[in-house]
Amino acid sequence: MKSLLIGSGAFLADYVGKRLAEKHLDNKRETRSYLHDRVSFQLVKNKGMAGGGHADDPKLVTGVSLAGVVCMAAMAAYESAQRDKVSSLSKAGTALMLGGGAGNLLDRLTKHEVTDFICFKHLNGKPGKYVYNIADLALFAGATLCLLGSLKEK
Repeated sequence: MKSLLIGSGAFLADYVGKRLAEKHLDNKRETRSYLHDRVSFQLVKNKGMAGGGHADDPKLVTGVSLAGVVCMAAMAAYESAQRDKVSSLSKAGTALMLGGGAGNLLDRLTKHEVTDFICFKHLNGKPGKYVYNIADLALFAGATLCLLGSLKEK
């Protein structure tokens, strides 16, 4: 039940974040900075995978996204069946990856592109190269938790 809440929360936060970004950030040129200029919001539409890769092949990008979501759903079902054999870190990580993957897949299926809007500055003050969304952050956090959970299980 906790995993369902975590995955649903990631999906919902991503959906709301993207819609707010689309509503309040007019175009690529507008940037709003926060946290002492370390985080900025900038609207970017990404037709490709991470970093814009394969933007010219939307069927491939959507297929890979769909396959990832199906794999995470299967993993979540397996972990649920294993109950005590799988760490709670791994379960939470899988739920975050499923919610994040589903958030980006929804964009790909309905808009044929993903809305990105979060940019981080490096410690040296230079702007980061990539722009993310909440789903991307959930995917990263989920993968990290799964890794930590697998180390804990051994």
